[in-house]
Amino acid sequence: MAQFRAIDRRRAPQEIMRNFTTLAARVQKEVYLDMAQDIATRSRDTEDTGTYAESHRVGQRSGSFTATQSSHGKPTGGTGGAASQRGLQAMQADIESLPPGAPNVVFRNAALHADRVESKGWTGKAPYRIYAQAQSAAPAIIRAVVARLGLKTGGGA
Repeated sequence: MAQFRAIDRRRAPQEIMRNFTTLAARVQKEVYLDMAQDIATRSRDTEDTGTYAESHRVGQRSGSFTATQSSHGKPTGGTGGAASQRGLQAMQADIESLPPGAPNVVFRNAALHADRVESKGWTGKAPYRIYAQAQSAAPAIIRAVVARLGLKTGGGA
């Protein structure tokens, strides 16, 4: 006959839950960081003045978010990736400041023209759809984080 204890007496249930909660928070944070990297990488193609690429933010969802960053008067022609790097650093700082297990976390962009970059485009130029592409990549990002952390999934993460 084979048997096992459902709760290992060598570790208290509280310790098991604490470890689980810690691991879940780590997975969440790593996914957010990888999503930020994905968004920053995709944003490099959008750089003209750099406003959109450097205006990414991560925070808890609230009804009070308003775009405030204008590209008016900025030189055009790209930033060679510098704006995307600044956007990545801003997102990383935002992620580090989130409380563990924060609910309703969103990626957003404070550029006034973010809707054009994401969904409307310009005359003769299609939208980049940065966030839509990042959202589509999320399942693969989650799987990569889980694998990197040495965890196993039950299938379709």
